[in-house]
Amino acid sequence: HGGFGGAPKNPEPELIRFMIARGGKARDVAIAAARALVAGAVHDKSDGGFYRRAIDEAWKEPFYQKTLLDQARIALALMDAADAANDGALRTAANGALEFALKNLQRNDGTFVEALDGTGDSGADSAHKPEFVRVGQASTGTLGLLVVALKRAGGDWYDKMAGEVDRHIRANLGEDARLPHIDGLPAEATAWDYAAVALACRSLGDDAMAGVFLERANKLY
Repeated sequence: HGGFGGAPKNPEPELIRFMIARGGKARDVAIAAARALVAGAVHDKSDGGFYRRAIDEAWKEPFYQKTLLDQARIALALMDAADAANDGALRTAANGALEFALKNLQRNDGTFVEALDGTGDSGADSAHKPEFVRVGQASTGTLGLLVVALKRAGGDWYDKMAGEVDRHIRANLGEDARLPHIDGLPAEATAWDYAAVALACRSLGDDAMAGVFLERANKLY
């Protein structure tokens, strides 16, 4: 069925990217996995977003939750696969995931929610989508990875969106080595938060600021 493992079946975007980088047979398997992910029910064709995983091995039944982090992770993997296979459909799917995130997971004030969750709708008909609610507050690390994915997508509109998300991150960075995290409350930043923001800074060409956040990440190692 494409992809890796049995039920429940996860997209494994980092594994796809790693195998593409290795080349050869690994690259071919990764491209097949990317195409299976896009073709299956984990990819919501109606809005472009991706669900967290499939309940079954054949990619036919999604787990009804879409996270901001997964949209960025999957978009990056699909862009790698699109370049490796010269496959425009994979790039279109990657862009669709980012556009879904900006349209459906961003609040009017520019902040982002963690996910759209439909798993709490116990009375939903299994043949139809449940009602989705916005839950949580996206971590700073997630926003950093979103910036990386938007910059990788390229083009004036994606660059503009990357800059807007980056400004939102920097406006909320504290001087006490704390970052806005869950539910908008200051929380001790993890190495993941700092490393993701460093990647975002580097993708925007700000190597000096990237070094600041890498140093903070290293202090937590």
